[in-house]
Amino acid sequence: MSDGMLLARPLPGVVGLRQRVSHVFRLPDTTVPPERVTALCGASFAPAQLQRVDNPTGMPCELCLARTPRQTGPLVADQRRARGSDGLA
Repeated sequence: MSDGMLLARPLPGVVGLRQRVSHVFRLPDTTVPPERVTALCGASFAPAQLQRVDNPTGMPCELCLARTPRQTGPLVADQRRARGSDGLA
C-alpha cells in the first residue's frame, strides 16, 4: 500500500462471512485514536472491530480497490523503456 493507507477486515462475528472483505483505510492524521474509521468504500467500523491485514488476504472490497489512489509517477518499466532497456535482458 502507499503511505498513509492500510488494509483491514472486520473480525469474525462483526459482519457475515460474505461481508468479511479486506477494506482500504486512510490512516488518520492524528495521534488520538478515532472512535470510528471509514474505508474508502464508506463502510465504517470501530478500530476494535478490525483485523489489520499486512498482505492482501481473502476477498478484497471491490469498491475500496476502485477508489484507491493510483500511482502518479511513471512506472519502473516505463522508465527502463525510456532508457532503452526493458529490464528483461
